[in-house]
Amino acid sequence: MKKGLIWLIALIVVILGVGAFYYYNSSEEVSEALSFKVNTILLKSSINSGESVFNTIKITNLDKPQNFYLRFENLGGLAYINEPDFYLGAGDEKELKLTFMDSPQKNLGIYTGSFIIKTDLEEKVVPVILEIQSRKPVFATNLVVASKYKELKVGEDMFVEIRLFNLKDSEPHDVKVISLIKNFENEIVVSESDMRVVSDGPDSFSKTIALPKDISLGNYVFGVVTESEISVSTSSFLFSIVDDKSSFFKDADSFTVIFSAVVIVIILIIVVLVVYLIYERDKLFFELRKQHDSEMKILMEELGRRRYREENRIKEPKERKAVEKRYKIIKQRVVQKIKEKHEQQTKIFKELRKHKKISEAQRRLRQWKKQGFNVEELDIISRQVKKDLGNQINEWKKQGYKV
Repeated sequence: MKKGLIWLIALIVVILGVGAFYYYNSSEEVSEALSFKVNTILLKSSINSGESVFNTIKITNLDKPQNFYLRFENLGGLAYINEPDFYLGAGDEKELKLTFMDSPQKNLGIYTGSFIIKTDLEEKVVPVILEIQSRKPVFATNLVVASKYKELKVGEDMFVEIRLFNLKDSEPHDVKVISLIKNFENEIVVSESDMRVVSDGPDSFSKTIALPKDISLGNYVFGVVTESEISVSTSSFLFSIVDDKSSFFKDADSFTVIFSAVVIVIILIIVVLVVYLIYERDKLFFELRKQHDSEMKILMEELGRRRYREENRIKEPKERKAVEKRYKIIKQRVVQKIKEKHEQQTKIFKELRKHKKISEAQRRLRQWKKQGFNVEELDIISRQVKKDLGNQINEWKKQGYKV
């Protein structure tokens, strides 16, 4: 049985090793299939009116030498590339400077678009968010959103806490708060507005926006534009509309799911086998301990019955006290006697298990169960205790004690 288990565990380890090796190589092949990589998944910038900002992006060629072609979409007049096309050798990388600037033809607010990187082998799209606010914003806008609202299903609602801060003074000001959802075609999907009064303290309120039933899956921007007579401020974040909430088994490829399921099943099998072997190994000890507990219970009940009968025949309190003391000593000696017996049996069991004599251990267990604890030994212990107490009393009398 033990040899068979060792071979089974060895086989399982081999299977896991082969599977892990295949999985690793499969992952490497997938990685190698990418012709290039980009060091960011989102481009987001915030500028003040009339100003510009520079961002950098790094592109690494993972394939053979190839030409790269870059462009912005839906951001006409607001974004520029210092080098829209170039050549990279195998393993080469290039850092590019991207410029985002205000345009007199554009209103202050939130703009969305895409940064396209294209080769003959592949095309990547990096979403872009550009916020343009007043040169010296009078108000600051802060959005507080729980992580679960960064990924929504069709039909769910967006829930955001909007906080407005007066950066100018402590006077009350009327502001218009425009909450909107935009796609990366720079199209407004949903737009709602609220009028608020902002004074010296922060003005905080919750906003719930229902998503359209026909909204497409993909990335979107939730943004807030805060407008007053003299200032415009902005704030935004990226979120996604998904078919279902992401999970490991949904996002992973089929091989990963199958391999993970097999690993889990194998681990469960190993755990069950280990628990079973421990149980089988210690089952006889469990039964022996159970037998010991049963013997102890029977003897304690017998002692209790004997004491009860003897005390009922006695009326004098002193004699009752003497009986109580005697049975206390009897109980201590009986318990000690049983413990010694149980320790001896356990020692024999351990020796038999050490030499793998399971059949002999089972035979001994059946034999001890039939024998039980000889009740006559209880009578012998009782008589001996009674005799010892009598001798002690006589000794005290000889020494002049009044007993």
